[in-house]
Amino acid sequence: MGFEKKMKSVKLLISGLILVFVLSMFVLAAQALVQCPRCHGTGKISSQICQSCLGSGVIKPSVKRTSLLAGGSNTQSNVSGVFHNSENVEVYGVATATLNIQTKTLTGDSDRVRLAPNSDTMITVSFDNVKYERFYASMITIIPEDITCPVCSGTGAAGGYATCPDCSGTGYITESAIGGINFSSLGVPIVGVAAVAFGTAAAVVVFKKKKVTEGKIRGLTSFDFNNWVLERLSGHGASILDARKGIDGLTSDGVPIVIKQSDNVGKVHLDNFLNAVMQLKAKRGIIVAFGFDKEAYATVSRAKINYRIEIKALTVKELIEHKEKPL
Repeated sequence: MGFEKKMKSVKLLISGLILVFVLSMFVLAAQALVQCPRCHGTGKISSQICQSCLGSGVIKPSVKRTSLLAGGSNTQSNVSGVFHNSENVEVYGVATATLNIQTKTLTGDSDRVRLAPNSDTMITVSFDNVKYERFYASMITIIPEDITCPVCSGTGAAGGYATCPDCSGTGYITESAIGGINFSSLGVPIVGVAAVAFGTAAAVVVFKKKKVTEGKIRGLTSFDFNNWVLERLSGHGASILDARKGIDGLTSDGVPIVIKQSDNVGKVHLDNFLNAVMQLKAKRGIIVAFGFDKEAYATVSRAKINYRIEIKALTVKELIEHKEKPL
């Protein structure tokens, strides 16, 4: 009987040593440091939202019409406007002209036009097969595309900065902490667990990973929301040049990304994104939002049919539920 007790003690001792070894390796692996995804290694996060763009990172540029002209010939009527771009960067947009002829109104759009920084640009919309008459009433307006906010340089943040709570200002965090649990802090308790294993038959430790929900994502600031989406898509922030085109980021293989913290993203946003993708000469693009309307999905289909460009409209819910890369 004494021999059996000794053998049992030896087995418990061996089991305890194995447990110590396994848990030690687990802690060492968990302590591997990576760049903090929240502050991108800076150790600082914005403490305020940019009031100029309200955290979106983009603004509607200041473009005003300074004059209205009309003219033409026996076969064509022209409506022109001179538009002044007050921004220090180039702006793009499409002008819409109306011409009231007798009992009906004609409407026409210009091509996508570039407005040079701090300059005047004349835009003309022509109506073919319409004889010009002086009594015609005409109008021309322009809808400029959003540009990168000059106050926050597209970050959506302004004002002071605070210490990042995730990495405590170090700029680095353990890989395990990114998943919701910082196992590196369990180094000392693990020794206690191993000690208990010497005197007990078994011990079970359960770690529950924090669940990401759409509600939690909705509570993020614009800055943090953009970072979460880029991290989920294995992407990175856009360059200043790309940001001026309305791009928020790129995937690791160069697919442009636009991020909208909205429930009702529609045709205008999709059209602007399609234009940006075409400027980048890309064949694919990803736009992320909480929701899209029917016209947005119609634009996605039109982009594929007319331009052979694949636009992926992803909801936050899809990003949370799907483990595989969307594109």
